[in-house]
Amino acid sequence: MAASRINLAMSRDQMVPKWLSEIHPKRLTPCRTILLTGALDLLFLVIDSLESLAEIASVLQLYSYAALNIGAVILRGAAPDWYRPSFRLPGSPYLPIIAALGCVIIILFSGLLAQAIILLLIIVSLLWYYFYGRSRVDIRYGLPQFRQHWGEDGWRLLFKAPEKYVALPAKLPTPAVRRIDSDTPRRVIDALANPPDLLRLARYLATGAEQPGQVYGTHFVKVPIQTPLAAARWGFLAKPTIERDIATLEGPRTHQSLNERPVAETRLTAVTDVAHDVFGSFIAETTARQADLLLMGWQGGFTVSQIYNSPVQRIITGCPADVGVLKDRGLEDIRSILIPWGGGPHAQLGLEFAARIVQATWVMVDVLRIFQPHIDAEGEREALEEAARPYLGNHERAQCHIVHNESFPDGMMAFLDESAPDLIIIGASHEWRVRSFLFGSIPDLVADYAKCSVLMVRRHLLER
Repeated sequence: MAASRINLAMSRDQMVPKWLSEIHPKRLTPCRTILLTGALDLLFLVIDSLESLAEIASVLQLYSYAALNIGAVILRGAAPDWYRPSFRLPGSPYLPIIAALGCVIIILFSGLLAQAIILLLIIVSLLWYYFYGRSRVDIRYGLPQFRQHWGEDGWRLLFKAPEKYVALPAKLPTPAVRRIDSDTPRRVIDALANPPDLLRLARYLATGAEQPGQVYGTHFVKVPIQTPLAAARWGFLAKPTIERDIATLEGPRTHQSLNERPVAETRLTAVTDVAHDVFGSFIAETTARQADLLLMGWQGGFTVSQIYNSPVQRIITGCPADVGVLKDRGLEDIRSILIPWGGGPHAQLGLEFAARIVQATWVMVDVLRIFQPHIDAEGEREALEEAARPYLGNHERAQCHIVHNESFPDGMMAFLDESAPDLIIIGASHEWRVRSFLFGSIPDLVADYAKCSVLMVRRHLLER
């Protein structure tokens, strides 16, 4: 399977016939080279055995590693104008020479059959290049410059580092913490897992009090790492479908809106592409668009294995923006929102999101504070109203609730059973970084128990 990608690269470099480089329009894989190498492998298995095939493949890889190590030493000594390495080679020339010698020693201890076949393959390859590839390919060599510099410096040449390097990419700047503010429009990246509900929510969260925001409906299709992105884009067929999904939301909306104009004017832009690393691409897209919120869906459950193995945690920890993850159980008609309040920056972000939805729709908001019975209820109520006032003001559709309970989860479950909200917005808890939690034990528990949709939010904070 790996050898088929080598043949693909050789075909694109015109070292073997061009027809081998065809990419399957549906599978996005080099189908002809896979069939060719697979047929050769099966032929050899019929002639000999799997053990011999594995030994030959291993020896061929060792030969390649030895050549790569020696090539790195020669190119660094030659330092041609076109050679601009973006990586360093610590321990040069000792480590690459030791690595090359190690590979050769292992080859010498391999079976005679593998050694003979590898030697035969090398001879056949050189003859193929001499009679077929030499006239078609312009290969740039480092040996002429290496010989010239060797005549000037001798052995000292091996210990010289190249003077010319490609600048290593700088770490992406981390934006400052965004101020909690429900009036200013936002730039939202919407990861399209469930386009209607996610895009509807993204519209609300992007829209300011008087100004429209910007939503990028983003969809990446994962392709194999061996498939070049340019080739995958050429056969990419999903883009029109995704754009149609977004276009359907550009038409008349079914919700009753309190402040329709800014919501209606919030722009929706379709971003569709292929990627080797889908989750890394979402982080890069968020940075490139200078977005301040990444909104995505959570399709799985909340068991340890499902959370531990999920790449979503990589986005939560690595995205340079606020993150919202929606456990979607339906958002066609949002009439009531519940905000569990525990204080802290992530809970404040939840209040901002609720305030943005309040600005756009006829929704009721309940802010819930659960505390132990021995704590002063009136003092807690005053503190809760003080915390919610900057976001919800004295809005008649916002209420604060104080609940006595020894256990936060028990009090939360009881309140959910009584109130039956349409959407819960809950901020990450302090232990959200633990791999067995997505946003923390309490947010995960609420999202798993609730019968309605749950939006778990995490505010982007600068590292101290």
